[in-house]
Amino acid sequence: MHEPVSNCCKQLRCEGGFQLVLFLQACTFASSPYPLEARLHATAYNYFATSIDHSVPAAKPKLLSEAEVAEQQKLLSQQGQAGASAWNYAGTFEERSWMEMGKDFLKAALVGSSCGPITVKELQEITGSANTWIVRGKRRHGFDFEIKLSWLYSDNGKELQGVASFPNAASDELDELHCELTGKNNEQSNLEPALSKQIRGALVPHLSRVLRELLQELQKK
Repeated sequence: MHEPVSNCCKQLRCEGGFQLVLFLQACTFASSPYPLEARLHATAYNYFATSIDHSVPAAKPKLLSEAEVAEQQKLLSQQGQAGASAWNYAGTFEERSWMEMGKDFLKAALVGSSCGPITVKELQEITGSANTWIVRGKRRHGFDFEIKLSWLYSDNGKELQGVASFPNAASDELDELHCELTGKNNEQSNLEPALSKQIRGALVPHLSRVLRELLQELQKK
């Protein structure tokens, strides 16, 4: 026998908007002309998986025409000229990271280099990003670094060591590099104002020149 609708409704204990939905589902389920076991089986995953008609033949592969092949080759050629990957068929947006290349370039160009009485001893930290972006078939390049390097000042027998930090070394702000200096043991009081100005005056244009060279290398990618 079929379960009375009233019995199904008595089992509902939910509140709010779901009550009406569950009530209607209960009515539909209870009023079905099929036995309970058949109704439960029809709602299971296996019922749908095994009821698929596997006798339908699979679609046959279709050879491309010469015109279609030529069109695809043209699109691939355009992607290659823009530097896009093969998967980026539409050439909409793609980002490539060159951070490791940027680190290696800066280490090779800066460590051991000199600018006036200043020698860069070590590149202590480089964080940020260096990327190539492909947007609608056009390439854009840029980087945004935070750089910290140690330096040695040597002039007329006087030597002083310290650290220079560049918190915003961005490719579109190379004319506005900001340099923060600390002397030995990271104490700013070890640096005289005139000496600080001299060190900044040597390090800022030196780093700016190296970063411009890095940007030129990125533009070749």
